[in-house]
Amino acid sequence: LQAVLHPAWNEAARHGAAGRIQSHFATQSPAQREEWGLGQAYLALGYLLLLAECRGLATSPMLGFDEAEVRNLLALPEHARVAALV
Repeated sequence: LQAVLHPAWNEAARHGAAGRIQSHFATQSPAQREEWGLGQAYLALGYLLLLAECRGLATSPMLGFDEAEVRNLLALPEHARVAALV
């Protein structure tokens, strides 16, 4: 959790933010946390696609793949989710 907090914050601010983050996610079900995580992945994917376009690369996100096979090919842990391929 400490890795996601701003490094310039003092200890009190870091501690308060960490508590709020933990409290927020503690009220969510595993399915809700997974949905939130996938939403964050899609936001990051959008920025990745924009950056690629700015660099002159044509990209396209891909859905409909065998997620288990992708995890296997990339040696990802079983609990990892693959939101999309580019």
